Amino acid sequence: DSGLQPSPDVEQAEADMTISRYNDEVLRLESESGAYNRELIEELVSLGRAYSNNGNHTEAVKAYARALHINRINDGLQNLDQIPVLELVIEENTVLQDYAELTDNYAYMLWVYKRNYGDNDPQMLPVLERVANWHLEAYGHTEIPESLGHLVMAANLFSEALETITRTKGTDDPDL
Repeated sequence: DSGLQPSPDVEQAEADMTISRYNDEVLRLESESGAYNRELIEELVSLGRAYSNNGNHTEAVKAYARALHINRINDGLQNLDQIPVLELVIEENTVLQDYAELTDNYAYMLWVYKRNYGDNDPQMLPVLERVANWHLEAYGHTEIPESLGHLVMAANLFSEALETITRTKGTDDPDL
């Protein structure tokens, strides 16, 4: 190993070629099987990762959002299979510090989980805690009146988690 690193220009050219290959594959799949072909999801996720690795988080969100849309069309709005892609959208919107989009992302995540698990299901506890904690974080990064909405949402979600623990595990559970 000579210890030589590729120049930034070479790295950028390789990143651009990777993005171009994924774009070409997306176009090929669309032309062969239509805009809602399931195979597009994987290619769009790969394209989003390539954009993200290249620092283009806005384009990454677009690619992931399109993958989510195709997943919803094929498998329905409530399917849990879309959560990994939604997580990627959340990751990119976090980098972009887009709190309005993150609010929508977390609200949708919570809605999907509630449709699958319902109220008082202990499987909801990690999601309730995560979304509540995110609202607390958003409270510190947004202006009034939006920040107050985040604080109220966090309190409501923590209360819901408390009720779920109490109903399903009892008042002596260590999670309380």
